[in-house]
Amino acid sequence: MNPQAPQTVTRSGQITTWLISSGLASRAEIVGCSRTDLETVSEHFRTALPLGYFNFLSECGRAAGAFMRGEGIFFPRLLKARLIAEELLAQDECSELLAPGFIVFYQHDGYEFWCLDCRDEVPDPPVHYYVESSRRLDKVSGCFSDFLFAMVQEFTHLVAKPRQHPK
Repeated sequence: MNPQAPQTVTRSGQITTWLISSGLASRAEIVGCSRTDLETVSEHFRTALPLGYFNFLSECGRAAGAFMRGEGIFFPRLLKARLIAEELLAQDECSELLAPGFIVFYQHDGYEFWCLDCRDEVPDPPVHYYVESSRRLDKVSGCFSDFLFAMVQEFTHLVAKPRQHPK
């Protein structure tokens, strides 16, 4: 994985470019959130969405081809992520880790989640990660752009078709 994203997702259209150029999605397979969807997400999280996350949802918040297909990062499933994260933290007796101002944008199977630290109101906030029983929230990326670019790279390798070897 490339540790540095070539562009930030604060630039409109960048995510679509990454997805298409990686071969993870065609333009027809990329479905963004509607204005109503975006308002629902913002109201749900009780905060203005950071520009990078807003652009992600606008460009591909409902579907992005093979990229994270079936995962809880897309609308409307993402609306359940914070509640699931809060239940996990309560189970682990560390509910205080998820402060107001954190947007839980992705959870996986109820045992791990990723969130944006939006307390500083920056356009491309850092990403934190929690896994069951760890009792700590780890910063895994300095900004959402780098996290998303790394995930695109990872999914590109996961779904790449095996190369045909010459006979």
